[in-house]
Amino acid sequence: MAVEEASRSHRDRGQALDILGIALRGRFIRNGVMKDIEEAVKSARAAVEATPHNDPERANRLGNLGNCLSKRFQRTGQIADIDEAIVLTGMALEATPPEHPDRARKLRNLGSLLGRRFERTGVLEDVNRAISLTKTAVEITPPGHPERAGRLNNLGGLLDMRSERLGLIEDLDRAVEVAEEAVDTTPSDHSDRASQLNNLGNQLGRRFDHTGAMHDLNRAIDMADEAVGATPLDHPDRVSRLVNLGSLLGRRYDRLGAIADLSRALDVVEEAVRATALDDAKRAGWLNNLGSLLGSRYQRTGAVEDLDRAIKVSETAVEITPPGHPGRAGQLSNLGILLSWRHKQAGTIEDLERAISIAETALDLTPRGHPDRIARLNSLGIRLSMLFKETGAIEQLDRAVNVSEEATNATPPGHPLRAMLENNLGYLLGRRFQRTGTIEDLDRAVDLTKIAVDNTPHDSSGRAGWLNNLGLWLGVRSERTGAMEDIERAVEAAEMALDATPLDHPDRFDYTINLGRWLNLNRALEANRNALSYRTPRDTRKVLDILPIHIPDNLAASVETWMDQRYRLTEDIRAAIEVAQRIVNDTPLKHPDRGSRLNNLGNLLSMQVDQTGEMGDLDRAIDTAAMAIEATPLGHPSRARCLSNLGQRLRQRFELNGAKEDRDHAPPSDRIRAARCAADFLMSQSEWEESSTLLRDAVELLPAHMLIDFAGLASTAAASALSAGKEPHQALEVLELGRGVIAGLLLELRTDLTKLHKKHSALAKEFESLREELNAPVNDMSLFAADESGASWETQAKRRREAAQRFSEITDKIRDKLGFQSFLRLPKKEEVMAEAESGPIVIINLSSYRCDAFLVERCQITALPLPELSLKEVEDRAKKLRSDLTTTLAWLWRIIVCPCLKALGVTQPHSGSGHWPRVWWIPTGVLSHFPIHAAGRHFDSSGETALDRVVSSYSSSIKALIYGRQQHVQCPAPSGLEEALLISMEETPGQSALRFAAREVAMLEDLCPSLPLWPVQTLHKCREDVLARLRTCKTFHFAGHAESDPWEPSRSRLMLEDWKTKPLTVADLRDHWLQGNSPFLAYLSACSTGANRVERLTDESIHLISACQLAGFRHVVGTLWEVDDEYSVDAARVVYEAIRDMRWSNEAVALGVHNAARLLREKTGGAGGTNSQEDVAKNAQDPREGVAPTVEMGARSRSTRGVVGSALPEEGIPAIWAPYVHFGP
Repeated sequence: MAVEEASRSHRDRGQALDILGIALRGRFIRNGVMKDIEEAVKSARAAVEATPHNDPERANRLGNLGNCLSKRFQRTGQIADIDEAIVLTGMALEATPPEHPDRARKLRNLGSLLGRRFERTGVLEDVNRAISLTKTAVEITPPGHPERAGRLNNLGGLLDMRSERLGLIEDLDRAVEVAEEAVDTTPSDHSDRASQLNNLGNQLGRRFDHTGAMHDLNRAIDMADEAVGATPLDHPDRVSRLVNLGSLLGRRYDRLGAIADLSRALDVVEEAVRATALDDAKRAGWLNNLGSLLGSRYQRTGAVEDLDRAIKVSETAVEITPPGHPGRAGQLSNLGILLSWRHKQAGTIEDLERAISIAETALDLTPRGHPDRIARLNSLGIRLSMLFKETGAIEQLDRAVNVSEEATNATPPGHPLRAMLENNLGYLLGRRFQRTGTIEDLDRAVDLTKIAVDNTPHDSSGRAGWLNNLGLWLGVRSERTGAMEDIERAVEAAEMALDATPLDHPDRFDYTINLGRWLNLNRALEANRNALSYRTPRDTRKVLDILPIHIPDNLAASVETWMDQRYRLTEDIRAAIEVAQRIVNDTPLKHPDRGSRLNNLGNLLSMQVDQTGEMGDLDRAIDTAAMAIEATPLGHPSRARCLSNLGQRLRQRFELNGAKEDRDHAPPSDRIRAARCAADFLMSQSEWEESSTLLRDAVELLPAHMLIDFAGLASTAAASALSAGKEPHQALEVLELGRGVIAGLLLELRTDLTKLHKKHSALAKEFESLREELNAPVNDMSLFAADESGASWETQAKRRREAAQRFSEITDKIRDKLGFQSFLRLPKKEEVMAEAESGPIVIINLSSYRCDAFLVERCQITALPLPELSLKEVEDRAKKLRSDLTTTLAWLWRIIVCPCLKALGVTQPHSGSGHWPRVWWIPTGVLSHFPIHAAGRHFDSSGETALDRVVSSYSSSIKALIYGRQQHVQCPAPSGLEEALLISMEETPGQSALRFAAREVAMLEDLCPSLPLWPVQTLHKCREDVLARLRTCKTFHFAGHAESDPWEPSRSRLMLEDWKTKPLTVADLRDHWLQGNSPFLAYLSACSTGANRVERLTDESIHLISACQLAGFRHVVGTLWEVDDEYSVDAARVVYEAIRDMRWSNEAVALGVHNAARLLREKTGGAGGTNSQEDVAKNAQDPREGVAPTVEMGARSRSTRGVVGSALPEEGIPAIWAPYVHFGP
């Protein structure tokens, strides 16, 4: 209508239409009425059509139409409008001569349009061209020109856009520079000043994001605040300026944690959303910002209504954003984060699964190189780790680690996000350590979190969280290794985290719990080592004093943890009971945590009984424990602990008053701790049948990640089974079930599962997935209470029950398949006896109740009681094993080896001709440190030695022996020349020189043609080269230093050139499966390669020898302690000569090690050597146990192949020949 009236009433139709279009556009800018911009576009288009091509006004009218289309695009987001606007403005520019005064304005306009299209499409060509055009506009605009400031402002905005896209800090610095010039040259009352202040604030804020410089952020907020203040209430740009101010305030809250900033940010963004039309294309972005800020307030206050509203507005933002819009990925990412928070709050797995799907979509929409890709990788990693916590599927955690690592590696040092990414990656690695026990993950977690703390400014709100995590991982490592330095650093970090956290912050409670935990552990370690004096009660008081008045969940458990068992003071316990009782009183009857809180109160009351002896306290503890069970539903992960604690309290009362009803209530629990507690009590009452049943159930429940907590459980179960009158093979079965669990898992994966994958891949994948879910630890609340959801235990319990049912069904389905009838079953009695075809197997079981030897022969399995063997004596002798070695060897002979050989019919020394009898020894517990093969009286020529009667080999378990023989049913001599990888480390960084290592390898090179083998060496004697070469060798011989790690056996190492930075560890060898090669022999001519000094893991046989077996070597020769450098050459020569002469038979390696020990014994004066029987009698202390004579070993000092500081013991004679051992079939 307006267009028609203009054309009728005005003499110059084109001019009239153009003027009308400008007026309508102006009214749309003021009022936002969509009809005005539609009419403006029609009018401007008609004006262009009415203007001849040679009319000098045509360029201006083309530009006006472009401006109208641009305004409509800003409102509707229709890409066709901006495309046409760019074409028209480009035509207007072409029609404007270079010297024309309007050319700079048109250059600027075209640059602005290209910038807007870049914001929508992300096409770099647009922003590059926009910068070039606007830069030209600035250059041809003289200083002092009224339009120069506006053009500088535009140039700054475009440079900022490109910097945001490419991460170029130089663009950002230039953007700030030109924006500052624009502000400085614009009068304070100029209408454009607000726009320029707003842009300068944006650019300063963006630079803060890159550099973390607080002065930039503070100044950015000042600029944005001034811009809003200078913008009239009805100005159309006021909304965007409010949003910018809110965004900057939100970033300062993220950095400093000031709640006032967050509150104001929400106020201004809420105002912006209310002022934005429902059909405005920018509304989605404003809603996204509002959702993010509401989420931040939920994180701070815990107000669920904020979280629900945040999700609702973020979902709306995504719904109204068209596909292909560059802002869509960010909106999806924000929505995914909010959904994951609701999952943590409410335990809804659907929210988490949706969050992961959304995070994956957001990542797919973000191209590589985009600066936001880093944050989206990090977000996906966090969500995947949350799914791992729910399902226990290790592949989810592995994927989380991988994406987090990608994000960290893509972030340059010094970037503000780098510290957060390092902390998050450390968290994921720490969680993986808790699942797998891989100490390398824990070490990396500590290192990364320490770097994150060091690189985070002290005023950053995130620093407290990083410090808390650092304390956690240091404390966890100290629990694993016993390192005093770690626990001291854990306490320090936890205290710093607490000091940096506001009193009203919701994370403060969790930080308080962790500080209490490490204070407790610190005292325990100090007491155990007698290193420091007892801490005063102020440690506990300090923790109690800083607790909030209204105490959240799980405090009682934390109070209990704070009290070290040996140093609980009555005043501490009473204070803790008061707190725990207050928690129970404030907990609703149907609260899901009421049971655990009652259980904790009962524990504290029981502690008080230990101090006071008051029966009333014990009665109250029992009543409270019973109430805890009633309040804890079946399937709850805490129910087993409640049952176990009630059993302990009842047992305690029975011991005090003898009431039989208390004894009978000791619960047959379905969890290990409860079962062990009840079984211990039953065994003390000689109730062997019941205890045997409970312990067998406990062993069957034993997962790999809890082995260190239940050392000796399998041995106790086997002893109980024998005492209950079980058949020896039944007791042996339960012993095998609970020993070598880690190795057993790997053996299963590399045999039965590998075969299953080849034949029935889908079944194998489903089996592995279910197994991972069932092996997952349940809801570990001890470390990250803030990340766990107490409300989700029912979902977890139900899911685990369903998984257990599916696991049983899938296992039965697999066993129905042809060739898989024995899938993952324990070997039958007949199969075990068949393994004794080449010689008997002797398993020596050590427990505090009884000690026995299981004798596996071809026709029977028997149990031989060893009444003179006790766990305590073995532990005492282990402490002085090598300092009193000769006496110990005689003791081993009298107490263990002689009775076993006699039972097997081996009663006389071997005649020296014919076939030697063989025996495989499988010791348990601490006994695995002892050289059973060397037992005997070696200095009286009596022949009462194992070495003179049998050829000895070792195995970690029967299943390991079966595995070795199954993998190599036949062992033909090599055809042609196969590789022998020979490594000699005569010089090792930081270690003593080994003069004979090179001589040993030279001797082997001379032997190789007769074996026949082709000797090879690596270009560099480093970890990666050796691992790579192992894949092609038939024999691996290492002559050098080795080290047994006293805290973490999987870190024991062979010491190559790069051992300080990249050691070749047990874990490396164990995980390096040589599937296609099936190598024959690994000969580790180094110190302590068969040693595992971590007593709680002795049954796991985690050492370099077993690692080589798990890698695929059929035979491994190693040592139990330090070996002499020179005599190692003789030992190796004898072994390889036996292999050559016996044509690579299995027996050859064992006989070679046997002959080498006999040779070295003779050289050093043992049986058959230079010392007479009279010498022995002269030195004898015990008529039953021979004592070594003093033998001069030469004037030269003897070097060993251990780490610096290791040496042969003073009684060096048997120490030289006894440590060599053979593992294999």
